[in-house]
Amino acid sequence: MKVLRSVIGLSCLIVILFSLGTNFSSCKKEVITDTVFIKDTVHIIDSSTCSCYNLNDSLVAYYNFNNGTLNDSSGKGNHIILNNNAVKTADRFGRANNAYLFNGIDSYMKVANSSSLNPANGISIMATIKVNTFNSTNCVTNQVVGKGWNDFINGFYAMRFYSTVGCQNTVDTSKEVFYGSYGDLNTRSSDYDNNYIHSNKWYNVVYTSGDGASKIYIDGVLKSTVPSSATSFTANTQELYIGKHGDPQYAYLFSGAIDEIRIYNKVLCAAAVAQLYATKQ
Repeated sequence: MKVLRSVIGLSCLIVILFSLGTNFSSCKKEVITDTVFIKDTVHIIDSSTCSCYNLNDSLVAYYNFNNGTLNDSSGKGNHIILNNNAVKTADRFGRANNAYLFNGIDSYMKVANSSSLNPANGISIMATIKVNTFNSTNCVTNQVVGKGWNDFINGFYAMRFYSTVGCQNTVDTSKEVFYGSYGDLNTRSSDYDNNYIHSNKWYNVVYTSGDGASKIYIDGVLKSTVPSSATSFTANTQELYIGKHGDPQYAYLFSGAIDEIRIYNKVLCAAAVAQLYATKQ
């Protein structure tokens, strides 16, 4: 077999030729102008696109909580170093000890700072969660995962949900929405969806920021897109928190179950997000 020089990576070429891309997910789109000879048969691939979806590509943190593990499955070594009163519970498929329950009072987890947890060129945060109750204090905000506190620090990112009535008003739990934020304070990009959250229901939520836009996906479906203002990201040295904010005054404690959390140092495309939602891990 003779393969002429290609402008794409080998993995994409294999996908095109042999259709072996059953576990791919990061949506690189690249133009192919190549000639391929296989057993004296010529295949011309011209002006095509190749979308390779590798769910492990660009992961910097991955907490699947399977069998109660607190280890990071991304390969970056960002293991959870503190579990404060979160207890093992069933995941979204009813499998015992594959998720963690947070009580909204004093439950949270913490991960030490590392260079890999400071994604400077875009981010994707995925969480599969079930809300039990909504926070009615501290600006009625609930934090799923985030890095950096207070909210006015550079290199900040978070996935949250909160009541649209705002910080100074009584919480309206019928108007809770998912929210994400990323970047330095002066150019931070944020987005929230317009679909109200219901308690005791599992949600797969993905927030992405970069490539000129911030997006919110719910259960694999794009719900909101806004222009991204994030043009700078200065790494901070603070820990990553799960189930609360690092700020002791505004803890934003989460009440409910977390099945899975993933953080990528790039923007996932819609096809990758849909595949994440379909993955049963």
